[in-house]
Amino acid sequence: MNGLNVPSQPCPNCGELNDSATCLTDEREEPAVGDFTVCVHCKNLLRFGYGLVVERLGPQDLADLAVALEQLGKQLAQLTCEPPHQTQPSPEDQSEPG
Repeated sequence: MNGLNVPSQPCPNCGELNDSATCLTDEREEPAVGDFTVCVHCKNLLRFGYGLVVERLGPQDLADLAVALEQLGKQLAQLTCEPPHQTQPSPEDQSEPG
């Protein structure tokens, strides 16, 4: 995965510089205000604010994160799941009880 450039800035938690971001479901997707991200150094969750400045999570962010994780789970399931296999019933399943 290749990261897209974002403004080089220190993580508000650990102070290490971050200058790129990658979307888990579409590496061409660019980050937007309100998107969640993870510091590659300290692994803390952050959120992009205005000007793509990374910010620590606040109380409302945690509620939004639950919704975002549910949506991400659905997107990842669509990318990784094969259609269910149709199985033929076994001869035992086809016999009538008696």
